[in-house]
Amino acid sequence: MTSEDANLFEIHRLGGIPIIISLLNDQQNDKRIVKNVLGILLNLATLDKCRNEIKSGISMIFKVLENHSSELAIIEYGIGALVNLCEDNDASIRKEMVNQENSIKVFSEILKDAKFTEEMKRNVLSLISFLSLEPTFITKIVKASSNSTTTSSTSATTGKYMAQKLQNSANDQSLLRILVKQIDLTQLEQIRSKTVFCVYNLIVSDDESGSIQKLLVKEGFVEKMVSVLENPNSENNE
Repeated sequence: MTSEDANLFEIHRLGGIPIIISLLNDQQNDKRIVKNVLGILLNLATLDKCRNEIKSGISMIFKVLENHSSELAIIEYGIGALVNLCEDNDASIRKEMVNQENSIKVFSEILKDAKFTEEMKRNVLSLISFLSLEPTFITKIVKASSNSTTTSSTSATTGKYMAQKLQNSANDQSLLRILVKQIDLTQLEQIRSKTVFCVYNLIVSDDESGSIQKLLVKEGFVEKMVSVLENPNSENNE
């Protein structure tokens, strides 16, 4: 055990984890405190003996990610902590993440926003792949994708139509639509390959009616994959 791990284990031994987690619940805390708390949890989550205790703070981590969506460091540490919690493939941790009502929203916002780094997006894709093992998560994705609306017909005024289209795009919670867009040849190869792997896991875990597959076809998944296969030597494919 390294000296750093020893210090982290000492926090666990002294009962410090619940106290650290409780700091996330104080909305008055400076965002620097929130960032530091998530940084500590990120490191604590690397230790097997700490993960079960941190599980009680998963809902607060997701809440922080939703409320501080413009803070890159907070998003980075929060998503990193969730990824580390998944390291030992604990089903109870997976179920706790799936139970969070805002999980799809948080993941969607990070994936579709250009300000977030490639590493953050890869980590989110890893989380989606991990959670896809839970049937409830598949149901949530299908529901969010089915309920997501887009403006398909022109309104009386072009300006109104464009405004509505932009609003729909901002509110889009169709995780599948966002994933399909990331397979585009303009995307970085690592993001694209990670996305394809993520979609593969979703398809493998699909329900009996094939809801995920049907929605993927509707969103143009097949066409995107054909385009990638037809352009193996594109700049971003190298």
